[in-house]
Amino acid sequence: AGVQFISYLTLAAASYALPRFTRSLSPLACSIGCMAGAAMLLLSEYFKSAFWVLFLGGIIVTNIFCAGLNALWQRVFSSERAGMCETNIIGGTALATLGFFAVALFPSSTRFILAAFVFVPVNWLLLARTSASIDYSQPLFADLPRDHHQVYASARRNFWRVALCVGCFTFISGVVRPLTLSSAFDTSLVNNLAMIGSLAAAIALLLLRSRRSFQFDVTIAFRTLFPLMATGILLIAFMPSWYLQAFGMAVHLLETLATMLITIQCAQASRDNGVNPLFLFCYCCTIMVGMNIVGVFANWLCYSGLPMVPQGISPLVELALWSLAIMFYLLRRRHENDGLFMDRGSHASIIEFPSFAASKIPDAHESSQPLSEG
Repeated sequence: AGVQFISYLTLAAASYALPRFTRSLSPLACSIGCMAGAAMLLLSEYFKSAFWVLFLGGIIVTNIFCAGLNALWQRVFSSERAGMCETNIIGGTALATLGFFAVALFPSSTRFILAAFVFVPVNWLLLARTSASIDYSQPLFADLPRDHHQVYASARRNFWRVALCVGCFTFISGVVRPLTLSSAFDTSLVNNLAMIGSLAAAIALLLLRSRRSFQFDVTIAFRTLFPLMATGILLIAFMPSWYLQAFGMAVHLLETLATMLITIQCAQASRDNGVNPLFLFCYCCTIMVGMNIVGVFANWLCYSGLPMVPQGISPLVELALWSLAIMFYLLRRRHENDGLFMDRGSHASIIEFPSFAASKIPDAHESSQPLSEG
């Protein structure tokens, strides 16, 4: 998580200071980097004398280039027109869950090799093909961020709260995930049920869009779910171990769905307001991954055995609830929009989901543009 945090922070800074970087980032280079990192992890099992060098190097390299691949997909989604973007992100989430179950059909000894050296090249082929159709004359790619400092300052002000809403789920995941891994229950069951839930939610969104257009407010969703999240964390200290597994599954599901939603939201904001897609997406990911690090650190602190630090599940629950309360305080009011990110009266935390029928009707501007444009 620390490597991912630095990677997203670096990508956000580079996309702001070096706007040509948005165009030059290569799908092939990122894919080769991911496979190189996976190869280092694989070799660490056979060369025990260099285990730590290969193992740590593989983790660092893999996380860096995986962040790059995520940013490249965001570049593709942001370049697509309204309707197509949302469909591809939701459909991609559904396909990813199917890919997860496809890998699970193979023996555990071959899953890592299959994911690294089969799925990554397939991902590169799809990414390279879709990236080739991007029209870089669109405002979001032609923009020079340093010439529009106030626009990007407004983006940071408007989206840090949105990212923090999603970051609350990644924070809870960082607190709960180590506990589920150390328990006696089979963690694969938790992952499988969470993936089934993700697939069902993606299908439900697609079916709903086939009937009507709708909106989704991230901050309202967070305020609605906050009592449930706080109660769920509190019950960890009183309930048996099976509850921890069930709660971990629910958190994993919500984290996956929230990540999908903020991907859509960042793509819409970049397309509609001409903001560099890598900057906005990596900025939000930096906050989300940072919150996950805080959750993991809180778990480690309460089980580290350090003197003067209360140890065990009860102090961890208290620390997690205090952290959630601070986040809720920061998000207590609906932030005021300065107009730079307003769309039909909405504010930055609202996600638009146009129906399939509406997305097939381009407006006068879109009718003269390629389909990849927003």
